[in-house]
Amino acid sequence: MHSMDDAVLSEPENYGIDFESSVTEMDDNCNVVVPESEVHLTEQEMTILRNHVPDPLEDDGNCGIDLYIKVCEVLKRMRDMPS
Repeated sequence: MHSMDDAVLSEPENYGIDFESSVTEMDDNCNVVVPESEVHLTEQEMTILRNHVPDPLEDDGNCGIDLYIKVCEVLKRMRDMPS
């Protein structure tokens, strides 16, 4: 049994972009529903989070994974702090 990789390697002309093919149209009827977050932070907690992650859209060089982990760590520390 051959895998797709075997077929590509044995017939490299079948690999890549077919510039002569028709481009399919984008389906713009995608309705994505993002549920409301169940994490509710006070103003003080938001200030702490913003101090640790001032720009959540910055390029962390890891597709946002490092920023996500940092936010999770800050939220965990806040949750574990005594009131």
